[in-house]
Amino acid sequence: MKYLKINKWEGFRISLIALALGGVAVVLGNEFLSGKKEQETAIKVTLPAQIPLSNWQFIKSNPIAAKNENKSDIGQLYQYRNGNDTLEIDTRYQFYTDGNASRLLMVYQRIPPATLIPQTKYKKDLGYYYLFDYQNKAYLSACMPPKGETTVTQQQYVNNRSRYGWSIPRAFGWLLGQQDLYDGRCLWTVFSMPVDLYFNPDAIDHAALKLETAWFEWYRWWQNQPFP
Repeated sequence: MKYLKINKWEGFRISLIALALGGVAVVLGNEFLSGKKEQETAIKVTLPAQIPLSNWQFIKSNPIAAKNENKSDIGQLYQYRNGNDTLEIDTRYQFYTDGNASRLLMVYQRIPPATLIPQTKYKKDLGYYYLFDYQNKAYLSACMPPKGETTVTQQQYVNNRSRYGWSIPRAFGWLLGQQDLYDGRCLWTVFSMPVDLYFNPDAIDHAALKLETAWFEWYRWWQNQPFP
């Protein structure tokens, strides 16, 4: 009689395959039973009512109602003043997003992508952001994730999510069907200032510097806060 001999490496491989198949079965079962709870359940998020900015006097802020079905894209509109300058900051929580700033500008700001020629800027240890002007306003926009660099394109967003959005605890949660494998959250943010090009042809450049300074401080503030 011949006996089947299985060495320890083959046994380990079989156990690993069984574990993987078991994990897949658990995921599929949870998907079927729960219908992907993260998407169907209304997501409760609270954004700060006030965020300090140096050289800017805080005026007020108002909550912005969510637009999507699971109510995850709630926002907050902040208003500031510095002398004759006014600054508005529109922040929207994004739970499932592609990180495409041009698309988000169309959806939430009604700014058609065809009308924009944004300047993509990059700052080390912060990330990418857009600078542009539209209808007598200067704008800065970017998507700020919980970890990693800010982004403005889908590819940048996907790359950052793949690098920083995965962890061993998340992998276990994913196997149990409790959350996604990657953390896809971001705070999509738009800074804007009115500009008067008729009296000052350099107004856009001056406003851009002020927007960048405020954006850098805004980013640093969020790095020291729990992400929503």
